[in-house]
Amino acid sequence: EVYFDGKMYDKKHKQFGVRSFVQDLESNPKGMFYLNGRKIRLRGANTMGFEQQDVLREDFDQLIDDILLAKLCNMNFLRLTQRPCQDEVYEYCDKLGLMTQTDLPLFGCMRRTKFAEGVRQAEEMERIIRCHPCNVIISYINEPFPNAYNSPHRHFLRHELADFFDSCDTVVHLQNPDRVIKHVDGDYDPPCKSMPDNHCYPMWYNAHGIDIGKLHKGYWLPVKPGWYYGCGEYGTEGLECSEVMKEYYPKEWLTEPFNPGNIVNAQTASFYSMFYDKQESMEDWIEASQTFQAYGVKVMTEAFRRDDKMISNAIHLFIDAWPSGWMKTIMDCKRNPKKAYFAYRNALEPVMLSLRTDRYTYFEGEKISIECYICNDTHTSGNYKVTYELADLTGSHKCFMKECGTTYVSNAEFKIKEVNDRQKFVLKAILTDENGKVVSHTEQQIEVFKKVPVVKNDKVELITNLKPGTYEIAGETVKVKPCGMLPVHFASRKTGHPAVEGFEEKDFSYWYDKSVDMITPIIYNTFEAEGFTPILLSGNTNDDGKWGQTLACAEKEYNGKKYIICNVDLRQENPVAQRFINSIMK
Repeated sequence: EVYFDGKMYDKKHKQFGVRSFVQDLESNPKGMFYLNGRKIRLRGANTMGFEQQDVLREDFDQLIDDILLAKLCNMNFLRLTQRPCQDEVYEYCDKLGLMTQTDLPLFGCMRRTKFAEGVRQAEEMERIIRCHPCNVIISYINEPFPNAYNSPHRHFLRHELADFFDSCDTVVHLQNPDRVIKHVDGDYDPPCKSMPDNHCYPMWYNAHGIDIGKLHKGYWLPVKPGWYYGCGEYGTEGLECSEVMKEYYPKEWLTEPFNPGNIVNAQTASFYSMFYDKQESMEDWIEASQTFQAYGVKVMTEAFRRDDKMISNAIHLFIDAWPSGWMKTIMDCKRNPKKAYFAYRNALEPVMLSLRTDRYTYFEGEKISIECYICNDTHTSGNYKVTYELADLTGSHKCFMKECGTTYVSNAEFKIKEVNDRQKFVLKAILTDENGKVVSHTEQQIEVFKKVPVVKNDKVELITNLKPGTYEIAGETVKVKPCGMLPVHFASRKTGHPAVEGFEEKDFSYWYDKSVDMITPIIYNTFEAEGFTPILLSGNTNDDGKWGQTLACAEKEYNGKKYIICNVDLRQENPVAQRFINSIMK
């Protein structure tokens, strides 16, 4: 307050906070975050405008709710993707205890004429946010492209971008010596001087960044050694609920039969065939897409939780700012949670048990062996016990849970001697402390199959694993091409063919490969053959580059013989593969 002669002439107030947030750059590995002296891992989501709309409308009750919805989902930070926000966003995050990451609005590449302007804006951005304890980290560019986006005469090459990062570091640290900086979020042209961060979408842009079998096994992308790392974006699309569609979408988007390809910029119509069956009605499409989205979120997030070097992950995205904007959101613009919201909440549980297996199906008499991990983002440690239950079988294992890290407990191992045909079982795992109090629990479904004799049939010619090219088979031209977005893990049995009768929707997906002891793709090449009847379907691009369903397995009767082309890798360690061969032979 400014007074002169007892009269107040001006006043101003500013909210600020005091805390310590540092990144350890001395230890090996480098990069661990510390909040007020204690380790912390950033678990959260990307945002692209819903919070700014709250402020624009002066709807601060909604802003409060939105921040609390993130906290209820077990998130501890939001990545304010590629822009700083209005001051009010940070003020409410300060008050409610949700951390933020703020990005300089720079994507892909940087014009050569904008070096000084970029440095100026980095300095200005730091002045805007430096008083807010919620903002713990900044970054300078999103997803830089190699070779200056193939325009090196217009844009900075990577070594020149590195000079830009150094200059930004200098001006930012002049404004705030304590600022933690991640040069790049989603690095497509690594490495940089700071913490490695990669974006990956293996459960949507199939195998983008890393194949899901490898991620699930515990692998990560190649990054510079000696560092912790982050994943600033990952996710998969789930359509909005019917309430939002009917309220906001143009009628021509909702014509029957419903086609998600009518929704502008939606990707479901293009990519679903790599992951799940084609649907009929709008409600079916919503259910299938949201169910798959939740599954993808669970698989990827739990993989990150099990990875002790993953210290920052942000799902793409949290709340949609628009009725049909980014359908990778886990909550729509009306704040209706999709199934993935709850899947993400469960996968971010501060102390979480995670069961991991490369095999979801077994033959009777085989040893079932499933890994168990404690994923602990808290500062609690001590002696704990995990109890396993499978049917009427039980077991337990004592362990020491370490602070803010991942602890491998043991493999839960059981044997199911006999089943009648195929039978589903649920492995349950329960974590208890020294007083017997339940801290966390989880479960994993598996299925055990009875072994069946292999059928032979001289009237069936089974042709498998055709390589790319053109063939003449059974009087037809067969065109084989590689999968357009790398090899896939799913084939649809929704063809009505008698050979797939009795098989379930997810039977032809995520098969175990004993040669590498992990899940690997089952389709590397699809084919087109007009005279053949579909048995199994996959997805690929056509000659015009558009995505659609195509053949993974098909048949034709020719000269008294049945010719079956199957480009699904029928690995016989998978009971479904064995039964499928028997079915087509019959």
